[in-house]
Order: sequence, then structure tokens, then C-alpha cells
Amino acid sequence: MGISRYNSEGYADPTAYEAMRNIGTFRVNHPSGYIEVSVDTFFPCATNKAKKLFRLVRANCSKAQQDELLAALVRKAKSCLEQAMSMEGSLDELACDPKAYRERLRQFKSLTRQHTQLTRNIRDLAAGRQK
Repeated sequence: MGISRYNSEGYADPTAYEAMRNIGTFRVNHPSGYIEVSVDTFFPCATNKAKKLFRLVRANCSKAQQDELLAALVRKAKSCLEQAMSMEGSLDELACDPKAYRERLRQFKSLTRQHTQLTRNIRDLAAGRQK
């Protein structure tokens, strides 16, 4: 599900579209330009990519911006964990349908991997901030 450029009546509404699109972005201004990261799509990411981004964040962002990024990552990790826990409870109900069970199990494992990776990303961001 994406964000539509059009309102409920079908007319183009670029102002609302841009506002909704920028809710999940994090911007790092550095001396040679800027980096804009969509938190929802960029994270969870590989540790080496996260460390590169976090190095820029620590060097060029205020403490409040770093706290904002950390809070967004914690919210995303909490959401993944809640979804995985609700999915785990429904696995028993699908035991009689092997195809549906495998699909639900795949989704569950994917969510747990995402949560683990997000936990690593949060750890890396928090560890660098303490130095």
C-alpha cells in the first residue's frame, strides 16, 4: 500500500502527498550535501551499511536528531516483535493446512529476522552515542 497523490475525490493533492511521504524520512546534512533516508525502507539493514550511516549521523546531527532516529528504530523493532508474536499464536490454528502453515511460518521467520537486525542496528547507534 502506497501513498496516493490524489485525495478521496480524485483531485491531485501534492501538499498532503509530500507531507505523508516525508513522515518516515531522516535527513543528515553534512558539509558536502545531505542524505535523506526513509527509515521504513532502509532499516533493517546490514551492519556495515548502518555503521556508515551512523558515523555520519554522529558527526553531523544534533543529539535531538539522534534521539529521533533511535526512537524511530525502537518503534519499528517493537512493531516487528508485536506482529511476530501475534503470528506465532496463529500458527497452531493452521496446522491442518500445510500450505497456509508454511506461508505463515515464512512470514514469522522473516519478522523475527527483521527484529534481530533492527536490534543490532539499535545497538550500533546507541553504542556510538556513548563514546
